[in-house]
Amino acid sequence: MNDSLILARLERLEAQNARWRRGAALLALLLGACLAALSTQLLSPAYAAPAAQDIKASRIQIVDKAGKTRIVLRVGDKGPSITMFDADTKPRAIWTLDDATGAKLSSITAAGKPQAIVGIHKGSPSLYLYDAESKVRYAATVTKKQDKPFVFLFNKEGKVEAKLP
Repeated sequence: MNDSLILARLERLEAQNARWRRGAALLALLLGACLAALSTQLLSPAYAAPAAQDIKASRIQIVDKAGKTRIVLRVGDKGPSITMFDADTKPRAIWTLDDATGAKLSSITAAGKPQAIVGIHKGSPSLYLYDAESKVRYAATVTKKQDKPFVFLFNKEGKVEAKLP
């Protein structure tokens, strides 16, 4: 074979190789587009697994964006409770349901001292308000025996200053 035939053949092979590469690139592009379209369809809500109807746990912890615990739902020996935490992860509000006595909602200072409690005390609805030293300053209740409301105002020493009735 002479050089001109070899060069012509080489040019034809290179052109054929370029066509194959363009065809393979086009095929890869089409295949990628098809896979992208298919994955979009498969990930759509219509193809998603149905949402769970029930979540069963004895404790659920909810965290904020920073990963700090902000709410804990749990079931203890006496009953369920919901505890809410401030940004420093200190408990500030607790809602409990004691199976024996009833429900109670407590507001707590950052130092862990009570501010206010609303709930059932000895079978009667009650409200307690506390001062900065965690001493009861106001108490209101409806007694179970007498079925009457009572209000008590306390001084700093914890002694009753006023009582209704």
